[in-house]
Amino acid sequence: MSIINYPFDNGVILKRKKALKRQLIGQNDLLEKRVAVLSGSTIGDIKDVLELFLLNYGIKPQFYIGQYCRFYEDIMFENRDLAEFKPDIIHIHTSARNLSDDSVFDKLQTVWAKIKEVYSCTVIQNNFELSPFGCESDNREINCLNMKIYEYASENKDFYVNDIQYLSAQFGLGRWFDEQDYFLYKYAQSVNAIPALCSNTAKIIKSIYGKNQKCLVLDLDNTLWGGVVGEVGAMGIELGMESAVGEAYMAFQKYVKALHDKGIVLAVCSKNDAHLAKEAFNNPNMVLRLDDITVFCANWDSKAGNIAKIAGQLNILPESMVFIDDNPAERELVRRALPEVKVPEVNNVVDFIRHIEGAGYFYAAGNTGDDMKRNEYYAADAKRNEAKNTFVDYGEYLNSLQMKSEIRPFVSEHLDRITQLINKTNQFNLTTKRYSLSEIEKITEDANYITLYATLDDKFGSNGIVSALIGELVENDLHIRLWVMSCRVFKRELEFAIFDHLVMICMRKNIKKLVGYYFTTEKNGYVANLMDDLGFLRISNEIWEFDMSAEYRCKNEYIETEKDVGQWIF
Repeated sequence: MSIINYPFDNGVILKRKKALKRQLIGQNDLLEKRVAVLSGSTIGDIKDVLELFLLNYGIKPQFYIGQYCRFYEDIMFENRDLAEFKPDIIHIHTSARNLSDDSVFDKLQTVWAKIKEVYSCTVIQNNFELSPFGCESDNREINCLNMKIYEYASENKDFYVNDIQYLSAQFGLGRWFDEQDYFLYKYAQSVNAIPALCSNTAKIIKSIYGKNQKCLVLDLDNTLWGGVVGEVGAMGIELGMESAVGEAYMAFQKYVKALHDKGIVLAVCSKNDAHLAKEAFNNPNMVLRLDDITVFCANWDSKAGNIAKIAGQLNILPESMVFIDDNPAERELVRRALPEVKVPEVNNVVDFIRHIEGAGYFYAAGNTGDDMKRNEYYAADAKRNEAKNTFVDYGEYLNSLQMKSEIRPFVSEHLDRITQLINKTNQFNLTTKRYSLSEIEKITEDANYITLYATLDDKFGSNGIVSALIGELVENDLHIRLWVMSCRVFKRELEFAIFDHLVMICMRKNIKKLVGYYFTTEKNGYVANLMDDLGFLRISNEIWEFDMSAEYRCKNEYIETEKDVGQWIF
């Protein structure tokens, strides 16, 4: 699928879109989402190409396409078709062609409020391109309008801006606007710009649903600095303002450091002597420090094998990793051994940032507090692993951690993190369901649902909110619609503590039976035996039941929790 990976050829995608769809639609474990695209101009090819990029990200969209240039009417007037469609996302495809008077922002605000009231779904709103003719007064008004849209986005959750002002500038305003395509077909932008537009929209959607990468794996020699440290020594590497090449490496390190500060996990995978590689970090021009690197793997083994070990140590899937290496042979070996790992085809440091940003590997539609603390969590995890190696008995190790957990119903201040956790978790995910923030808000307020989130702290630090569970009351039974847990806390037996709490709640509410579901995917084999371990009986291939009438013994042995749930379950 290199044709639709960055950097792609817009013309080739447009010519081969039907063949590409036939290839992409056959993937396993596609996440199905309903996307309504409401029109400010012609949408036809936009829908087809957007589908390709979403399929490439593992998302299978079902589309509702609004009437031509009637995005306002589609929302503001009764629309049974859209209501029956039940969109997960409404994308309002506007452009500078829709700027008719000074009331545009008020009109858009009215539309956004109606969407929240009627559909309670995620909104993606295009902002507006500058004038291709350089009219200063028009551009001043467009900039003011775009600032208002961003201010609205900062104050309203589940609302995202598709920045076509930036995209059109990057593409080139002279190429972005095509008067012939507009007057003949009513495309607001050049037909040739459609793949770039759709790629941008797809990045937002895949970020919302947790399809981003979370770990950047870096080679060292001629990737983080110029030269081979084993030959020139730590002070001889090319890095700093004394040369153009050294400045380029420093700029890349600053970019990587900014990713780290946003919560992207950094790892090193280099063919090198470890002590020499680490000495390079003493160079006064180094922006990155050893403390910024969560896993440092420098040896003479296969890089693919080392990357697999890094994934195992971080407890993440290879698909969550991006590998940057200046050596084309090493890149190809990693691609063949670990095809899930993202390996940009870049040889020169001056191209590294452009490729990472262009591909949108780490594109963040929004960050939570937990994102910013991710590296702290992994640093604490490294200490846990060191401690684990000093124990022979695993139970003694768990007991030594002095774990504590807060297990409570969903509350508004944590809904951003809970929604993110639900949408990003693949390995401990029983039903593979995904929810928007608006859907989680509705569930939280609905008396027919029981919700739980769980934190986990120990003597090494906090892991934050690491698990979420949603159960729906159906007559006298509770159906577990969702249960997810972060890979950071696997094998700590937190699932037993959560289940103990769930059973206590069910007892208080006189629930007769728990119904659990396990839908097998390529990624969630970790929880294949969970229902059996908890004492459920298998009813069918995917359905399990737990009889609440039987005597129950708590399963949690190692985690301190609040024992009396009566004060907050009603």
